[in-house]
Amino acid sequence: MGDPGLNNEAAIDLIELHREVEELEAGRAGLLKRIEQARTGLITAGERAARLRAAVGILREHLASNAAAASNLRAIRDEMMAIGQTMGELSAETLGLLFEADGLKDSLVEAEDEMERLLEILVEGKPRYNRGH
Repeated sequence: MGDPGLNNEAAIDLIELHREVEELEAGRAGLLKRIEQARTGLITAGERAARLRAAVGILREHLASNAAAASNLRAIRDEMMAIGQTMGELSAETLGLLFEADGLKDSLVEAEDEMERLLEILVEGKPRYNRGH
């Protein structure tokens, strides 16, 4: 075989190399563990982000529905105000028509009385005078 000193030196180099390989392997295992933890954290964060996006989407739809409902309520309120104003105008017009109808009723009563008086004159040939007129 060869020189024992050279063999010892080679053995020491091999032991040192083996120790370095073990340290590198331990470092690699530690890195893999941290990478796996980071991957798990990213997956969890991604799931939370997806849930958050879904919740934001639902909230956005809800807000859009509320905005549409508010717009519809405003339109209904405006229509109700217009109807109320129209009803007020119709009420005033109706009161005017009722007043006119009362006046026409009174005129008809007077006209009937006058017709009766004229018929009496035609039938009896003499005028009948109303008392108090």
